Amino acid sequence: MVFGEWSLLDLQAALQMASTLEEPYREQAVRTVLEIGFEQEPTNVIEISRALGLESTAQQLNTESQVMSLVDDPNRALDQVASANIGEDRQRTLIRHMLDIWIHRDGIEPVLPLLQKLQATYGENKRLLVELVSSIAEHDPERTWEYMLSTPTEVQNRLREGILFAWVESDPQRALIALTEQESPELLYLDFNQAVDAWGYRNPKEVLENLDWIPPEHVESAIADAIRRIAEDESVMEAERLLKELKSRGEPDGRAISALVHTVGRLDPVAAVALALSHTEEDGPERDLLLLLVLPKLALVDPVQAMKTAHEHPYDESSYFSGMDDDVVEGLASNGRLTEAKEALGMVREPMRMKSYAALGMAYIEFDQPEEAINLADDLSKSDRIEYFKSVAYTWFFLNPDHVVSTLVRLPEEDERDVVAREILGAQQIVDHLWPQQIEYVKTFLQEKGGTE
Repeated sequence: MVFGEWSLLDLQAALQMASTLEEPYREQAVRTVLEIGFEQEPTNVIEISRALGLESTAQQLNTESQVMSLVDDPNRALDQVASANIGEDRQRTLIRHMLDIWIHRDGIEPVLPLLQKLQATYGENKRLLVELVSSIAEHDPERTWEYMLSTPTEVQNRLREGILFAWVESDPQRALIALTEQESPELLYLDFNQAVDAWGYRNPKEVLENLDWIPPEHVESAIADAIRRIAEDESVMEAERLLKELKSRGEPDGRAISALVHTVGRLDPVAAVALALSHTEEDGPERDLLLLLVLPKLALVDPVQAMKTAHEHPYDESSYFSGMDDDVVEGLASNGRLTEAKEALGMVREPMRMKSYAALGMAYIEFDQPEEAINLADDLSKSDRIEYFKSVAYTWFFLNPDHVVSTLVRLPEEDERDVVAREILGAQQIVDHLWPQQIEYVKTFLQEKGGTE
């Protein structure tokens, strides 16, 4: 009220004082002064706003005023918003405000045709379109869905998610029943995914309590999404309790366990490992897969414990999941923990030793320490050195081609120089990094028996 009265007496002084306030008072005060300014002297208010650095706010308010003046012409009002330079957040707020006015005044039927206009205008901004469509559908999702089905296929594909998002919030069972009435199996599968995702986002426990509403092929993913949401929004303990309850009822829990371990692993790798061990069979592939996911994260918290956990799994070269020692080293190395990764090398079992050396060597190169990558080979036997340099040469070439070329002459063994040169020339055929003179120089390190490829 104070700023409103002040604006009538001295617009510039009122606006200048309003702009000095702290939030949240500043925005409301500035808007109050500007609103009165546009009513009294619109030309002058733009000049004053520009001088005070408030031109953007003034333009937003002016746009809003113009849009509100078109309240009886929805199509022109939406065009006005779309052409205004007011930012996505203000566009969203303004459109939703106008939609509410029209729906409360005229009902939903006259507003439904605007769905196609919104799709045409904001179809490339999926997030904004979903929110705007939902703001219409929440007033009558079933009628909105019926209208959507009468539009062209391309329009339908862009409107479906926003309608489903609103529908599952108010009546998930009816929404899912309506989906089963569709003829297209492809659309049915997609729509169920979107509907269950939206339902689980809003009310994950309700999903778990009503799994019989969901077709069998979607149940496992629905459980996983709900468990993940509960772990994030409520507590891991509650998610684990519900998971055990579901398992006792015979519900599929494999994906849910993976989702829970993955969620916990982002914040507490130690707890994630404990979850993986407690919810999986000792020799089962599910445990190995989860540990492969979480051990690199545990390595960043406790490298020794991560390696001990890896050692609990025997090496078997016939198994894809065999041995995880190198995953611990790679987890450290890929995050720039190079000193700790080198220390961890001493704990790596022999079958995984060379893979671990290669992981650390490539990390040295990626973190711009190629000299350390060269020195790392000093710990290796002659045959292992050849294997090591062959493993790192490809990465080395792509990240620092000039350095790997200049390093060739420094490698002590002819076989080492040969294998690195061959890797360089092979990589050069994929990505042209070298000058012709460099290519010829690299070829001088090839041994005759191997040819020049």
